[in-house]
Amino acid sequence: GTVGGKQVISKEAMSHLLTPKTFIGGDLEGGYMFYCQGWIFRNTSPYPLYWHNGDTTYCHTMAAFVPGANLGIVILTNLGGKNQLPEILAGTFYDMYFGKPFRDLSTLAKEAGDKAMPQPPKAPENPGPPLTLNRYAGNYHNDI
Repeated sequence: GTVGGKQVISKEAMSHLLTPKTFIGGDLEGGYMFYCQGWIFRNTSPYPLYWHNGDTTYCHTMAAFVPGANLGIVILTNLGGKNQLPEILAGTFYDMYFGKPFRDLSTLAKEAGDKAMPQPPKAPENPGPPLTLNRYAGNYHNDI
Protein backbone atom coordinates (compact mmCIF):
# COMPACT_ATOMS: atom_id res chain seq x y z
CA GLY A 1 0.00 0.00 0.00
CA THR A 2 2.98 2.35 -0.27
CA VAL A 3 4.63 4.09 -3.22
CA GLY A 4 7.89 5.96 -2.77
CA GLY A 5 7.57 5.67 0.99
CA LYS A 6 4.09 7.29 0.98
CA GLN A 7 1.14 5.26 2.33
CA VAL A 8 -1.48 5.20 -0.46
CA ILE A 9 -3.78 2.46 0.87
CA SER A 10 -4.01 1.73 4.59
CA LYS A 11 -2.66 -1.56 5.92
CA GLU A 12 -6.17 -2.43 7.08
CA ALA A 13 -7.62 -1.83 3.61
CA MET A 14 -4.85 -3.89 1.97
CA SER A 15 -5.45 -6.68 4.46
CA HIS A 16 -9.18 -6.60 3.66
CA LEU A 17 -8.54 -6.63 -0.11
CA LEU A 18 -6.05 -9.49 -0.01
CA THR A 19 -7.49 -11.82 2.63
CA PRO A 20 -8.91 -14.98 1.04
CA LYS A 21 -12.69 -15.07 1.47
CA THR A 22 -14.09 -17.82 -0.75
CA PHE A 23 -12.53 -21.10 -1.81
CA ILE A 24 -12.55 -21.41 -5.61
CA GLY A 25 -10.77 -24.69 -6.25
CA GLY A 26 -7.49 -26.21 -7.27
CA ASP A 27 -5.05 -25.03 -9.88
CA LEU A 28 -2.76 -26.73 -12.40
CA GLU A 29 -0.01 -27.09 -9.77
CA GLY A 30 -2.19 -28.88 -7.22
CA GLY A 31 -2.44 -25.74 -5.07
CA TYR A 32 -5.56 -23.86 -4.07
CA MET A 33 -7.18 -20.63 -5.17
CA PHE A 34 -9.38 -18.30 -3.16
CA TYR A 35 -11.37 -15.20 -4.07
CA CYS A 36 -10.44 -12.07 -2.12
CA GLN A 37 -11.98 -8.65 -2.89
CA GLY A 38 -11.48 -8.48 -6.66
CA TRP A 39 -8.29 -10.55 -6.54
CA ILE A 40 -7.63 -14.27 -6.80
CA PHE A 41 -5.15 -15.66 -4.26
CA ARG A 42 -3.11 -18.68 -5.32
CA ASN A 43 -0.91 -20.38 -2.73
CA THR A 44 1.88 -21.20 -5.15
CA SER A 45 5.56 -21.75 -4.34
CA PRO A 46 7.86 -20.01 -3.50
CA TYR A 47 5.51 -17.02 -2.91
CA PRO A 48 1.75 -16.60 -2.99
CA LEU A 49 0.40 -14.91 -6.11
CA TYR A 50 -2.51 -12.47 -6.38
CA TRP A 51 -4.08 -11.96 -9.78
CA HIS A 52 -7.06 -10.60 -11.66
CA ASN A 53 -7.90 -10.87 -15.32
CA GLY A 54 -10.47 -9.16 -17.48
CA ASP A 55 -11.96 -9.29 -20.91
CA THR A 56 -13.86 -7.07 -23.30
CA THR A 57 -14.79 -7.72 -26.89
CA TYR A 58 -11.36 -6.75 -28.20
CA CYS A 59 -8.99 -6.88 -25.21
CA HIS A 60 -7.87 -9.34 -22.57
CA THR A 61 -5.63 -8.48 -19.61
CA MET A 62 -3.88 -10.19 -16.75
CA ALA A 63 -2.47 -8.34 -13.74
CA ALA A 64 -0.63 -10.22 -11.02
CA PHE A 65 1.59 -9.37 -8.12
CA VAL A 66 3.75 -11.23 -5.67
CA PRO A 67 4.07 -9.14 -2.49
CA GLY A 68 6.71 -11.43 -0.97
CA ALA A 69 9.05 -10.80 -3.92
CA ASN A 70 8.11 -7.18 -4.70
CA LEU A 71 7.10 -8.32 -8.18
CA GLY A 72 4.29 -7.28 -10.51
CA ILE A 73 3.27 -8.76 -13.86
CA VAL A 74 0.90 -7.11 -16.35
CA ILE A 75 0.02 -8.65 -19.71
CA LEU A 76 -2.18 -6.71 -22.16
CA THR A 77 -3.52 -8.12 -25.43
CA ASN A 78 -5.80 -6.87 -28.16
CA LEU A 79 -7.62 -10.16 -28.53
CA GLY A 80 -10.61 -10.95 -26.33
CA GLY A 81 -12.80 -14.02 -26.10
CA LYS A 82 -11.32 -17.37 -25.14
CA ASN A 83 -7.76 -16.03 -25.27
CA GLN A 84 -5.73 -17.44 -22.36
CA LEU A 85 -2.40 -16.09 -23.56
CA PRO A 86 -2.07 -13.45 -20.77
CA GLU A 87 -2.55 -16.06 -18.02
CA ILE A 88 -0.14 -18.48 -19.71
CA LEU A 89 2.51 -15.78 -20.18
CA ALA A 90 2.14 -14.56 -16.58
CA GLY A 91 2.46 -18.12 -15.26
CA THR A 92 5.47 -18.80 -17.47
CA PHE A 93 7.14 -15.55 -16.36
CA TYR A 94 6.49 -16.45 -12.70
CA ASP A 95 8.07 -19.87 -13.20
CA MET A 96 11.10 -18.44 -15.03
CA TYR A 97 11.59 -15.61 -12.53
CA PHE A 98 11.73 -18.04 -9.62
CA GLY A 99 13.83 -20.65 -11.47
CA LYS A 100 11.10 -23.27 -11.51
CA PRO A 101 11.25 -26.15 -14.00
CA PHE A 102 9.66 -25.45 -17.38
CA ARG A 103 6.01 -26.44 -17.73
CA ASP A 104 4.13 -26.20 -21.00
CA LEU A 105 1.27 -24.14 -19.56
CA SER A 106 -0.31 -23.78 -22.97
CA THR A 107 -0.75 -27.54 -23.32
CA LEU A 108 -1.83 -27.91 -19.68
CA ALA A 109 -4.47 -25.19 -20.13
CA LYS A 110 -5.72 -26.80 -23.33
CA GLU A 111 -5.95 -30.23 -21.69
CA ALA A 112 -7.81 -28.77 -18.70
CA GLY A 113 -10.19 -26.95 -21.06
CA ASP A 114 -10.74 -30.10 -23.11
CA LYS A 115 -11.69 -32.04 -19.95
CA ALA A 116 -14.10 -29.30 -18.88
CA MET A 117 -15.85 -29.09 -22.25
CA PRO A 118 -19.13 -30.99 -22.30
CA GLN A 119 -19.31 -33.57 -25.03
CA PRO A 120 -22.11 -33.08 -27.53
CA PRO A 121 -24.85 -35.69 -27.36
CA LYS A 122 -24.64 -38.54 -29.85
CA ALA A 123 -27.02 -38.28 -32.75
CA PRO A 124 -29.55 -41.13 -32.96
CA GLU A 125 -28.52 -43.86 -35.38
CA ASN A 126 -31.81 -43.95 -37.30
CA PRO A 127 -33.70 -40.71 -36.68
CA GLY A 128 -37.25 -40.46 -37.91
CA PRO A 129 -38.45 -37.59 -40.09
CA PRO A 130 -39.57 -34.38 -38.36
CA LEU A 131 -43.23 -34.12 -37.41
CA THR A 132 -45.57 -31.56 -38.93
CA LEU A 133 -45.46 -28.13 -37.24
CA ASN A 134 -48.90 -28.50 -35.64
CA ARG A 135 -47.51 -31.45 -33.62
CA TYR A 136 -45.03 -29.05 -31.93
CA ALA A 137 -47.39 -26.10 -31.40
CA GLY A 138 -48.95 -25.62 -27.99
CA ASN A 139 -48.70 -23.97 -24.59
CA TYR A 140 -45.65 -25.00 -22.62
CA HIS A 141 -44.72 -24.25 -19.01
CA ASN A 142 -41.61 -24.80 -16.95
CA ASP A 143 -41.39 -23.75 -13.28
CA ILE A 144 -37.68 -23.07 -13.63
